[in-house]
Amino acid sequence: MARRSPLNPRYQKNTGPAGKTRRSSSAMKPKREVGASTSSGGAKKPAPKRGQAINRDVSPEMRLWQRVNYGLMALVIIGAAGYWFFAQQLHNRGLAQASLALEVTAAIVSIWVIFGPSRRARNEWQNEGKKPEKKSDRGKGE
Repeated sequence: MARRSPLNPRYQKNTGPAGKTRRSSSAMKPKREVGASTSSGGAKKPAPKRGQAINRDVSPEMRLWQRVNYGLMALVIIGAAGYWFFAQQLHNRGLAQASLALEVTAAIVSIWVIFGPSRRARNEWQNEGKKPEKKSDRGKGE
C-alpha cells in the first residue's frame, strides 16, 4: 500500500474544496420492489410493557435465604452507621469497635449465605424438572 503524500492536495487542509466520496452500490438499489405495499400483512407481536416483572418464581427455601440475606445486609448498614456514630459523635471506642465487628461479621455471613445454601437451593430448584440419568449395569461384576 502506498504512503499518503503530504504534498497531495487531498491531504492538505487549507487548499480548496475537499474531495468527494462515492456512495456505495447498495445505496443505489431500491429498498423494496416498485409498487409493493409499505405495510406488512403479518401479525405483530405486542411490545412488552416497561417495568413488566420477569418470572420470579422461586422455591420457599430460596425465599427464606433471600430474606436472611436481606436481614444481614440491613445489619451491615446498621453496623456502619453505628460505627460512624459511636466513633465520630460520641468518641466511644468500645461501642465503635463492637459495631464494626457486627458489620464485618454480618458481611461475611451474608457472603457465605449467597455462595452456600442459597446457591444450593437455587441449583436444586433449577434441576427439579430434569430427569436424573439412569445408572448403567455394565460396571457390576455379576
